Amino acid sequence: MQPADDSDVVDAEFQELPQLTVERFAGHTLGEIAIGVATKKDVFDAAWLQSRFALTTEEAERVVLQLLDQGVIVLEQENEESRELNTYRVIKKPGDIALDLE
Repeated sequence: MQPADDSDVVDAEFQELPQLTVERFAGHTLGEIAIGVATKKDVFDAAWLQSRFALTTEEAERVVLQLLDQGVIVLEQENEESRELNTYRVIKKPGDIALDLE
């Protein structure tokens, strides 16, 4: 018995699949930052977040918004002059935070 002709397999074109990427902030994932915040602080501000994780101002702002959206933190005190001076309270325990936060 002759083997089937493999020429169709060799000439087949495969569609490129998009690579799954995890957004990183100064080398940290959102989940890593969330757990780091939850283990170190009860209340924090953006300046502490920037300093602790070596984030830019824009990265710190984005992380805060995502942590708020994921229910990891809540706004503790709003500063009317600058949102960079707002303080946030951590409401989730480290064990309740998924490492794969998006």
